[in-house]
Amino acid sequence: MTTTPSSAKKKPTNDKTEATRVCAMTYTDLPPFKQNDWEAPAVSVEVLDSGVQIVNSPRKPLAVAGNLVEVLARAAEKYAERTFLAQRDSDRTWARLSFKQADERSSRVAQWLLSLELPEATPVMILSENSLEHALFMLGAMKARLPIVPVSPGYSLMSRDHRKLRHIHSLVKPGVVFVQDAQRYAKALQTLELGDTHLVAVTGHGENESLTPFARIEASKASQEVAASCAAIQPDTVAKILFTSGSTGEPKGVINTHRNLCFTQSTLGRIVHIDADNRPPVMLDWLPWHHTFGGNQNFNRSLRYGGALYIDDGKPLPGLFERTLRNLRDIQVTTFSTVPAAFGALLDALEQDAPLRENFFSKLDWISYGGSDMPQHIFDRIQQVAIEATGKRMPVITAMGSTETSAIITATHWPTEQMGNIGLPVPGTTVKLMPLGDKFEMRVKGPQVMQGYFRDNARTREAFDEEGFFCTGDAVRWIDPEQPRHGLKFAGRVAEDFKLSNGTWVHTGSLRSAVASVLAPLITDLVVTGQDRDCIGLMAWPNEPGIRALLDDDTTPFDSLVNSPELRHLLLQRLEQHNQTHNHTSMRIKRLLLLSEPPSLDHNEITDKRYINQLAVLERRAEQVERLYATAPDPGIIYL
Repeated sequence: MTTTPSSAKKKPTNDKTEATRVCAMTYTDLPPFKQNDWEAPAVSVEVLDSGVQIVNSPRKPLAVAGNLVEVLARAAEKYAERTFLAQRDSDRTWARLSFKQADERSSRVAQWLLSLELPEATPVMILSENSLEHALFMLGAMKARLPIVPVSPGYSLMSRDHRKLRHIHSLVKPGVVFVQDAQRYAKALQTLELGDTHLVAVTGHGENESLTPFARIEASKASQEVAASCAAIQPDTVAKILFTSGSTGEPKGVINTHRNLCFTQSTLGRIVHIDADNRPPVMLDWLPWHHTFGGNQNFNRSLRYGGALYIDDGKPLPGLFERTLRNLRDIQVTTFSTVPAAFGALLDALEQDAPLRENFFSKLDWISYGGSDMPQHIFDRIQQVAIEATGKRMPVITAMGSTETSAIITATHWPTEQMGNIGLPVPGTTVKLMPLGDKFEMRVKGPQVMQGYFRDNARTREAFDEEGFFCTGDAVRWIDPEQPRHGLKFAGRVAEDFKLSNGTWVHTGSLRSAVASVLAPLITDLVVTGQDRDCIGLMAWPNEPGIRALLDDDTTPFDSLVNSPELRHLLLQRLEQHNQTHNHTSMRIKRLLLLSEPPSLDHNEITDKRYINQLAVLERRAEQVERLYATAPDPGIIYL
């Protein structure tokens, strides 16, 4: 059977009638969303006799470029003097890199790399944070047809044993390793068996003859050899190898080709119209380039659509987010993308600081988030400040993707006020929904899907089904099965779901989202317990700023505050509130333990995007889980 909603039958146009009608179903008493000319939601669903559903977009992506180097050359010609990238320098002013400068300077890097005469497709490893030099080295390596391998700085600077760094290095065997600051990364470099590897550093190299200063590389003069190398790049040439966070075992190297990366921007531009000539994107972004969201989606969006990407030296962490706020006072962004955890701190500032609020919304077209669900109360607060600043609501969109799919599978590109909606398959992508109880396992096929894992044929074979669909491991549900154009909802990781001892399934994704919302801002994150137990429990990390604000206490030592009767009473009230509205066994919480030790990067408990790995936490903290379910009452546990 084939179900084709009315929106799928229409020829794609810029007509907003459909989108307006959809909005009118729900949004009758509030101001309209800011006007846009995005495509209305459209989808085609084929239901097979087996119950499997094949889901497609009826639209086609924009023309896909041959490779990213070609995209850069086009931007350098068309938008030569426009700011492409910007970063604060030592005196806190913005150092800017135009498209023309990026093209010329990356060609010098390519010339130096080609002069090394490395074997074909030898990887180039980057260990440092986002920077102008990082970008130039990345683009230069692509021009030299050497796969770039950006590695999480946490594996070098935060890890105690450097195990993940050593694993990645031994697997890729890079011919060149780039660091921003040689002194800062000295300890990490000492743990690697570098042999005759070429080392490059921007600063901190001193008189060390084994390190090549980046400034010396930039003195190279690009020859016709670079142009010949660029001309030889094919769509299936490997552009980069991105390593997953290693949530299950060691990090896996995902092969990203130029075709993968160029397609994601062409499909996004088809549904979210971006006017590169008259209104190019302006972004402030901290998301790391070793991750698919920051490196494949946001960086390449600026490259593809002639936009400016300001490198944010802040992060959604205490003591660092103030830098983000300072930067937002300088820049008038057209889009703002980050993880949901960052929006709480942003809203605190926007609600209190009128000039910041006016500047933030002055040119803003939409907000997007990724990595996890946005709590509903955060969405509501965004709309409140947007209405105050502009008289209209602000579109808040998201997408579903993975490192293996170059950041995107589905996307919302229409106004919605239901958080958790991950949208519909983007043009050119086929999603296969495999029935799994009351939800579906999502599998995907399309030009953005990886070739495989680097030097790991066994895991590559495991990742694809017999029809060549990549198995994401994510579960989804239809928002409205009768009207699929309303989109899909994320329903958790398949591997994280479990059964209670009575056989009841617990879907951790939806439960975590619901509990995190009701406990905000008292906790930073949580994990769900209860596999083969008789009830559901929680282990959560307390959020000091949120607790102090709600208890109106800035003086009591935090350890004492965490164990105070006042906090226990507040948490108990919130959980009882949750249980009143979620009284089924699969959602009802019976006990809570607050954790004192933060999640560990070395032990896979947390990723660079602050995403908690449920399975790793439960495995490493098995003693705390046993404590939760001990027969004897424990004064440190809240019971319901």
